[in-house]
Amino acid sequence: PQSDNPSPWERALHSGLAVARQIWATTTWRNSSALWLRYLRYVAEMDGEAEIYSKEETAVAFCQAQTVCPASRLTYATTLRAIFTRLGEPTRLLAMYCLGLRADNIAPTRQATPATRSQVTTLLMRATSMELKATIFLMWKASARMSDVRTLVKESFTVQREGCRIVVQWGRTKTTRLQPFSPHGVTVLDSDRSMTILADRIEELQHGQRFTTVTVAKMNDYLRTTLPAAGLTSHSFKRGGVMTLFGRVEQGDLSVAQVQQAARHQRLESTLAYGNNPAVSGPALGSQAA
Repeated sequence: PQSDNPSPWERALHSGLAVARQIWATTTWRNSSALWLRYLRYVAEMDGEAEIYSKEETAVAFCQAQTVCPASRLTYATTLRAIFTRLGEPTRLLAMYCLGLRADNIAPTRQATPATRSQVTTLLMRATSMELKATIFLMWKASARMSDVRTLVKESFTVQREGCRIVVQWGRTKTTRLQPFSPHGVTVLDSDRSMTILADRIEELQHGQRFTTVTVAKMNDYLRTTLPAAGLTSHSFKRGGVMTLFGRVEQGDLSVAQVQQAARHQRLESTLAYGNNPAVSGPALGSQAA
């Protein structure tokens, strides 16, 4: 933390850290910085023994020392590897360690329960405010994360054709933060009927006003109280939306590349992981046509 009367050097340091934060999304920065502090404390507690080993070796030892499931250990290792890469440190050992963890029969990370169209309809009907209703609608329609939706302001939207087409220009998302002109930065929502829920919310916003102030915690509370047996979370809308699009690929309405684009994933593997079921994502690849 910065002192009450910072020196020029301290002000420059905090300014530089603010610039450095821009390479990561807010949630990624928060999680990465917390893990980095834990790693530094671990090294400090080695009482000079850390000087015998390379930084990579201490990072591997730190990961192995954590009492967590294998999937979490892999997350720690990949996060530290990313930080080491940004710092210009060698990462060859960490890369091999990560590959070993992936190959060591690690069960896939538990994913959010996908929301269905009927569940989304129920949630929209029971929503008590236009803001909540529009947030749910956009997350489902655009297969979006809550963190992505919370970056949007009034100027992020262009409403066309009397609300039947709405263009969304995303802010600094997980995919676009270093590529502002990436095609993943724009989503076009198109319908044969006016998307009144979304259009009305956009119209009531003031210049520069955030599209939603609904937090992940508030959304999860609403989901638990409205559909307690469904086990939904805020991420259920993105996963459910992507799985719905996979169904349209099998019907011949979309291509896999279009699903990847709609999900704003840089890698196809990320899109397929949302299916988490070969019966869902497999047919989308089209091998049955061979």
